[in-house]
Parts: sequence; C-alpha cells; structure tokens
Amino acid sequence: MKQLILLILLVPLISSCSPSEPLGKEGAKITIEATKEVETNKEIFSFNKNSNSINLSLNSTPVASNIGYIRLAGILSSEKLAALIEVAGKGNIVNCGDKLAEYRVKKISDKGVLLCLEK
Repeated sequence: MKQLILLILLVPLISSCSPSEPLGKEGAKITIEATKEVETNKEIFSFNKNSNSINLSLNSTPVASNIGYIRLAGILSSEKLAALIEVAGKGNIVNCGDKLAEYRVKKISDKGVLLCLEK
C-alpha cells in the first residue's frame, strides 16, 4: 500500500521535471559569424613622458604613469605626515623624501602628495 501511494506521488513530480517543448530541432542550422580584428594606433592610456612630477590628491582618479596606475589612498597624520599610495594595486606607506620606484616623494600635505621623477 505504501509503495502504491509513493508511486502515485512520484509520477507527477518526475513528469513535471521533463521539458514540455523539445530542446532542439533536428536539422537546425547554427550560424557563427566571425568578427574581423582591426588594427588601430590609438593608445589605451597615455601618460606624459615629459612630465617630471605627478600631483596626487585625495578622492581623485588613478593617474597613469610609466610604473602603472598611481592613486593616493590616504594621508596618515602623526608627528609628521605620511601617505598611503597605491601603485599598480600594491599599497605603499611613504614619508616625505622616500623613493617610490623612480619617483621621490617631494611634498605631503593634508590634501595631496607631490611625486618628482628622479634623474
């Protein structure tokens, strides 16, 4: 008796899981269109190679440079100011006078940081 009740309950459940429409039609054609690659001389991003300094400010967009994107993430204030600068996704805590790749931290204020290219 229990098996009969179980069978009666499972049949509608199993039949409701099957698709009501066919999944695909026999003889259907699939069309694939190839796209043509086009060469361009446009730059993805550019940075001023002639600029000897980068001025970073809080809440500004990252600046593209020859060492990657640079962003001022924060200013730390204690006895002297320090800055949290993100270069290519890596965080760095720097003080005035520290070297950051090929740049030197020249000035840190409560609103921004000035980086100068070392020659």
